Amino acid sequence: MAVVHLMLTNQQTRLSRAGYQSGFTLLEMLLAMVMISLIMTMAYAGFKGALKATRSGERAMEQATDMRAAYQFVHRQIERILPLAFNADREGIIVFEGEQDRIRFVAPMPGYLGSGGPYVQELTFEQSYEGDGLELVFRFAILQGYEDGALEEVEPVVLLTDIQEGTFRFMGFDDQGSLTDWQDQWEMPSLAPTAINLDLLMPEASQIVWPEMKAAVMVDSSVGGLVQNQGFSNQGIQPVQPADFNRNEGNGGRDEAN
Repeated sequence: MAVVHLMLTNQQTRLSRAGYQSGFTLLEMLLAMVMISLIMTMAYAGFKGALKATRSGERAMEQATDMRAAYQFVHRQIERILPLAFNADREGIIVFEGEQDRIRFVAPMPGYLGSGGPYVQELTFEQSYEGDGLELVFRFAILQGYEDGALEEVEPVVLLTDIQEGTFRFMGFDDQGSLTDWQDQWEMPSLAPTAINLDLLMPEASQIVWPEMKAAVMVDSSVGGLVQNQGFSNQGIQPVQPADFNRNEGNGGRDEAN
């Protein structure tokens, strides 16, 4: 009986030791939990970064689309400026008003905005209410029955936001019939300029660029608006391609329309 008891005792001891050796210590469990936490933290950080990059890319695409639409709209409206007076002062009729941050003129409206006929139109740079940048704002009112203050009474259309800098410049003919240099102020309100330059600077973080616009007014107001303007060549001013709105680091982040 003593021998049997000793054998059973030895077997129980071996089983107890084997069960003890096959388990995990508290330290091992803590280390495993720490490693799992680190892996989950890194995975979450990677997922969050990917989500942020996706949203940033979507916003950049939206900005490029908005810019392309604004560019084409402004270019088209400038080309279609008409030599029609919308106001008068002591010096005569007013066909066009132009400053660095504002232009006012008469032109037909796109069918989806107007109901036909010429409209008094204005493009201005205004301070954004939602940030530190500028907005390119468009206003319009029908020419028939137009009075001072009519443009301020209509709801403005914001064409583009988040603009860092924006400038209008103008080109026309001097007394000798030669083209002038680009001017920051249009001094002949009874005539429309021959061409208008619109240059915008977008924030570096946007990764998009406004191709410099040099739009020729297609009707020469100096001869009653009856002939196409041949004084300013459209050479080098082609329809803008989508790639023109992407920032080109090779030339310092500034592109021009072909």
